[in-house]
Amino acid sequence: MKNSAPYIVAILMFVLAREAVAREVFVVPASNHQPLTCTTDDLSGYQVMPRQPLKLDLVGPGTLNLTIRLNHTKPFAEFSGTLVISKNNKPLKTLELKLFRSRMGNYLQNKKLLFSLPKKLRIAVPEGVQHYTFSIKPGNCQSLYLAIQYESEADQSPVAHDDMLALVPLGEALKTEGNELPLVPVASAEKTAENKEPATATAAPVAAAKPAAETAATVVPEPPRPATKEPPPGPTAPETTPTPPVKLPQPEAKRETEVKVAVISPPPPEAPNTVRAEAVPAARKPQFSLGLKLGQISALQRVGGMSLTGSLDARYILPVMDGRLTIGMEFGAYRYLVEITTENRRVTTWVVPISAQIYYRLPLKAWLEPFVGLGADAFWCRGRDEHIYSGFLYASRSGMVFGGHLAAGLESALGPGFVMGEVRAGLSFGNPGTWLNGPNIYGLAATAGYRLIF
Repeated sequence: MKNSAPYIVAILMFVLAREAVAREVFVVPASNHQPLTCTTDDLSGYQVMPRQPLKLDLVGPGTLNLTIRLNHTKPFAEFSGTLVISKNNKPLKTLELKLFRSRMGNYLQNKKLLFSLPKKLRIAVPEGVQHYTFSIKPGNCQSLYLAIQYESEADQSPVAHDDMLALVPLGEALKTEGNELPLVPVASAEKTAENKEPATATAAPVAAAKPAAETAATVVPEPPRPATKEPPPGPTAPETTPTPPVKLPQPEAKRETEVKVAVISPPPPEAPNTVRAEAVPAARKPQFSLGLKLGQISALQRVGGMSLTGSLDARYILPVMDGRLTIGMEFGAYRYLVEITTENRRVTTWVVPISAQIYYRLPLKAWLEPFVGLGADAFWCRGRDEHIYSGFLYASRSGMVFGGHLAAGLESALGPGFVMGEVRAGLSFGNPGTWLNGPNIYGLAATAGYRLIF
């Protein structure tokens, strides 16, 4: 174990070094898709329709992080669909998605779409150029929202070479005025590299590289013989001048090697920080809820019988936990009535509770969702003590009482909001006015209501 410690440290340093080099790369789909920005997390993704798959070209190695949401124009409690992921035209993964509908937020580009809770997916991209395809088969969903984040240390420029334009050797007929040259498509970067080598060669190597058939066609005169001391007998031959070598015309294909090749390299990809800084998401739209509750309340300590109660519930949906956490205020009213028949007295107490409370809805992905809550209360009380028959007023006082409560209940999505039922238990401390023993004017309450989402 002692000898293996340096190797373990070296492996950890290597892994940490690779993680440090990885960077987020801004990628754009190879297909044309409508962008969508989700107001819950300010992610910008793309809408994938059932008959319009999304295509993505990446250079690995790297890690592809996907945020998936199903959406529809109708407020279904649960969305379902099949996501098929292909790599290089071969099926890679098939996911059967069943996602519960989100309760807050919307899309900035399409207000009619309702989206589901997010699902995260991570794909390891192998080395080299990879072609991914994401398609959705509908269940009861209309489309799929796909947010893409790619982390890699590989150079992404090879992806651009397939679609970029460069220059190839041009003949005399293709030259244009000035220094501007027409762009023609290049098949690949490898062919450009092959054409670049003859452009740097000089005329001497070209002449040396001519085939034997061409060199044989050149007429070269025989060098003159040295003069002898004694010329041969007979008439003297006239002096002849040496014939210059005859140069054959070069074919057109050979001229291209003398033309300089101008290669335009594609611009380097922009840094992710610069691109993301331009796409600044719009300000998040606040989400509010307004509801009405009606029910009955009974005190834990007897100061009256069962009494009707009603309240107005106003909440702000926090942009965290996918809208399951809310804070708000509640204003209500109820009355306690007690008749003391032995003394012919009637004691009436009006209570106006003002509550600051917080609720959390449990994500059970069912058509009925439980929730829990707690709150702090302040009660404004007005008491009246009078004779039952004559109406003689013995006392009429008001006072403030403070307390708290716990709540639990169930709610279900119905139309533009939620229908709910709630049970609440609370305590109060202090004298509500006409009572001298400081009774608990809260107690147990059972209410039902409906709240809208704005």
